Amino acid sequence: MVPQRSACICDALYKRPCTVLNPINFRPQLVGPANIVSFNPQALLYSPYYLSRLYVQQAFSNVEQIGHGSFGVVYAATSRADGRQYAIKESRNVYGSLDDRKRMLHEVQIHKSLPPHKNVVNFVMAWEECDRLYIQIELCRPQSLADMRQCATCVTESAVLKWTKDMASALVHLHKHDIIHLDVKPDNMFIGADGYCKLGDFGSARKLADDTEKEPKFYDGDGRYLAPELLKDPPTKAADVYSLGMSMLELASGVDFASPRFNCREDDRNAALAGMNDGLLKRLFQYMTNAAPKARPCASFVLDIIFWVEFIL
Repeated sequence: MVPQRSACICDALYKRPCTVLNPINFRPQLVGPANIVSFNPQALLYSPYYLSRLYVQQAFSNVEQIGHGSFGVVYAATSRADGRQYAIKESRNVYGSLDDRKRMLHEVQIHKSLPPHKNVVNFVMAWEECDRLYIQIELCRPQSLADMRQCATCVTESAVLKWTKDMASALVHLHKHDIIHLDVKPDNMFIGADGYCKLGDFGSARKLADDTEKEPKFYDGDGRYLAPELLKDPPTKAADVYSLGMSMLELASGVDFASPRFNCREDDRNAALAGMNDGLLKRLFQYMTNAAPKARPCASFVLDIIFWVEFIL
């Protein structure tokens, strides 16, 4: 049972502004004028494009900062090309090297390769300018599920079940295309304009089918939700299921995994499970967060369980 919290505060949940800065006397070393990096031959820059101003200032209007994360700053903006609103992710740091650029473009490659899905934040295009990466994606509510955590109006048992269903559906889609996310957590879950919960931020994702020698090895998900086997073993689809289980367990129980009173991931899990009433949802999260990867359900089986739970409820 989700504990009672205060009244709805979602509209007041805006992250503090985060300034994007260039180093002193900065001059681009790798990329100058705007350059498409969407890996899509049909993608074109908005025209006309003048070198006197940043491309984002020319191609979009009503640009407003709505949040920030590990990647950088996120803006809501209206496209001058089609009049629609989008989110623009702007990298906080400029490229430090060719390897740094490769690491940042990896997110674009993975996200672009994934076909559209109602439970995945939709990718539109990406470009780089002045050694900085910009990614244009579907605009969702500015608050992530992590921001909404303390909202009694939004975080109910039925809502957590729906979010689990939506996120399991997203993982089924990713895993069908041999992509593992490796950073499934409430901070990367958003509510879209269509009401569906959507998975975003593909900076840590990787393709299972790729040659491991060629695949970048820089996944570094949040330790509070990261599957324990990733400390010593190669990642598998089961790692995403564990992270989803831990994420929803935190939301359902009201236990804050960032609290200093918890010394390890297992302490987080045990405290969260103890904070829930016995029931189907608690057993599902126990199943998903089993320490043994092979003992966890696959994402499609999680969906089957939720359909069954919804039927009997």
